[in-house]
Amino acid sequence: MVTLVLWLVTMVGFVIATWGLFARQGWWEMIAISSAGLGLITLVPYWIAAVGGGETVGTTAWNAFVHVLMVASVFVLLLVPPLERWVDQQVMHT
Repeated sequence: MVTLVLWLVTMVGFVIATWGLFARQGWWEMIAISSAGLGLITLVPYWIAAVGGGETVGTTAWNAFVHVLMVASVFVLLLVPPLERWVDQQVMHT
């Protein structure tokens, strides 16, 4: 249940960030970063529930790895200054 609630809040955050991006609002980046961080935190109860529920560690590890890779991509694009400027130019000034 905890994983489901955290996942839902994460998805709502990304939906709000996406709306802010298309509406060209300046706050969308902070919401996207926060949602990515929450998604990373969500992997802890997911891991516990998946392994406890009988899923193989290999499958759980692969799923977690893919999610960590996506979160890392969001962090890199929005927190590394040259890439953040590039994203800002692509989104806010086109």
